[in-house]
Amino acid sequence: MRQLALFCPDPAELVPLAVNGAVRLVSIDPKENRFRFYTIIWQQTLWNERAIQTTWGRIGGLGRSQVVYFECEEARWEALLTMVARRLARGYRPPHSSVPGHIRSLAMSP
Repeated sequence: MRQLALFCPDPAELVPLAVNGAVRLVSIDPKENRFRFYTIIWQQTLWNERAIQTTWGRIGGLGRSQVVYFECEEARWEALLTMVARRLARGYRPPHSSVPGHIRSLAMSP
């Protein structure tokens, strides 16, 4: 099981976000009627191309998807880190079920 560790907006908190080639983030604010998800999956295609598939939308819905192809592994990882950092900056967090208990309280705190 491969894990990718990224910094949250508070650099003192290190949160494991990715497991088995996927990152799932959510943005939930009942007062604003906001229940959103954002999923990033990195994978090889059948023709051995490097790709990142992003899916986003309202929790409970199908959402929208986009696939981006990359020529080299470094470009793909740079794009992945940029995508995750952008979502974290916009208030997305890992869902409760995918974060270990001792980290959950740090990751979910404002």
